[in-house]
Amino acid sequence: MAILPAKKNEPVRLLSEEDVKKFIGVEDFRHVTKNQVVQLVSSLSQMDPEVAKRVIEQVPEMGKIALGMAQELKESYESSLKANEASSSDTLKQINAIIDILSEQLKNDGVTPEERIHIYDCLNSLADKSVEVHRLNQDFIKEGLRIVAGFAGFALIGIGAVLGTNGKFELPDLRR
Repeated sequence: MAILPAKKNEPVRLLSEEDVKKFIGVEDFRHVTKNQVVQLVSSLSQMDPEVAKRVIEQVPEMGKIALGMAQELKESYESSLKANEASSSDTLKQINAIIDILSEQLKNDGVTPEERIHIYDCLNSLADKSVEVHRLNQDFIKEGLRIVAGFAGFALIGIGAVLGTNGKFELPDLRR
């Protein structure tokens, strides 16, 4: 077997199709799983360019599997966004309900100055919590987009580099 590390701490080089099969644990490229496609795409940079081209040519469904995985990732992200939106909405409804209760207490003539100060402090704290919920929601969205874009870009650039597209390829429209 010709799997060779170039130097210590450098990735293993896959020098033949047999090396690649052994590396991902298959006997035949026609029957690879989604996980093995991910391994293939991830290891493209470790392959000799000619070996990578031959491997990709032997995985007839690689493009379809990669697009299917991207679609599944998109659907998972959309589902997560909906769950996050619902959770954020519920949290903000609870904060607003407490704000309404505290605001009503401020209308009461029997509230002492100390109690008013305490209510104002609570209202300020709740406003800060609302801003924090919004910030966390935005961070969640940004991180999800970073992951989706990273996966799609990595897969397409990795395959494109091996096939010699010179960076000239179109991204699929995943918004459908």
